[in-house]
Amino acid sequence: MTMKTLLLKAIAPMGAIALFAMPALSHAETAVPTLYTSLPAANSLIKGTGSAVYYLSSNGKRYVFPTEKTYFTWYSDFANVQTI
Repeated sequence: MTMKTLLLKAIAPMGAIALFAMPALSHAETAVPTLYTSLPAANSLIKGTGSAVYYLSSNGKRYVFPTEKTYFTWYSDFANVQTI
């Protein structure tokens, strides 16, 4: 046997193992991170680490309040803003 044949016989089982392992690995990547297990409810006020406040609508879109003045035309305080 040539060296090439020996290498192919040694590598072939690894390829078969990789074919079975790949679906398991790709499934693990789609799991929800534990950091985001409790998502904010629709129609709520949210903010990240910055100062911007967003309204999270029932259709899943976020609408930013461009200024503090604009925010206060809708709400009187920041009591219901969730930091995510």
